[in-house]
Amino acid sequence: MTGRYKVLIVLIILLVGVIALLYYRVGNQQETCEQQKVYFNFNLEEALNFYESLNTSLWLLREYPGSHTIWLADDQALDYNALMLIYNITHNVTAKMLAEQILIAIKPYGGLYKYYNSVFEIFGIYPSTTTPQSGVDIIVGNIDNYTLKATLFNHTISNYYDYVDLLAYRVLLWLQLGNYSGAEENFISLVKMWNGIGFNDSAYYNDTYQSYKLALFLIVWRALELNPHTCLLATKYVNMTREVSNIMSLLQSSQGGVWTSYKYVNGKIEYGYNISSMNGETTSLFVIAYALMSTNISIPITS
Repeated sequence: MTGRYKVLIVLIILLVGVIALLYYRVGNQQETCEQQKVYFNFNLEEALNFYESLNTSLWLLREYPGSHTIWLADDQALDYNALMLIYNITHNVTAKMLAEQILIAIKPYGGLYKYYNSVFEIFGIYPSTTTPQSGVDIIVGNIDNYTLKATLFNHTISNYYDYVDLLAYRVLLWLQLGNYSGAEENFISLVKMWNGIGFNDSAYYNDTYQSYKLALFLIVWRALELNPHTCLLATKYVNMTREVSNIMSLLQSSQGGVWTSYKYVNGKIEYGYNISSMNGETTSLFVIAYALMSTNISIPITS
């Protein structure tokens, strides 16, 4: 074999190696992205005061102060995890005591995740099917002048892409299953409903925006950003996340809870009892989003 042929063989081997390396990198589509700093103003100690106002003789937390409704799902799971995050960040033992109280009180009803709700994906509890589902409210029972309810996600829905929350849950599910293109596709559909003030999806009514969808957006955005397969897409929406977080900074009330909805009137964000109330569900999602933005925790959250 002449020297010329030897050189040619070496070049062919090198070329095959380069092609294999490029194929591997494209196939895995992993990138290293610098984590972006996105924050919003939120007082965890005041939020804890609000949770204390939700406490009941049953040791479960009611929907809002003075309410006679207790949601077994999804409120107890959200409130428990939010309280544990407050404890882990502030070390306020009251938060831990309330959380442990919920955990004890919910056991006779099957635990925190007995009645499946898609928001449980935040905590690593995923559905048994990839078929899009929506929630149906059920009454579990009545005790001590409280009505126990749950939202159970077992109803097939075809137009899930019209709702920000349902799209957000799809993003988390696809990330878990490794369907990164599906996660990105659903996220892009979600952000198209953002108009600079709020999410204008099919639930938008009477010029009123739902606050919890702001928190859900930040949660799924962070999940995408922390995943090497999808972080490049997430970085394209940093400015949007800051728009969202700026509005979220306005929505915590003086009682510590978060207003469930708001309006945009004459160039400013308006909120208060003339528009909505506060509840545990929305407040808990804000706590979770705040923790994701300001600490090193990631999705799924485990307390």
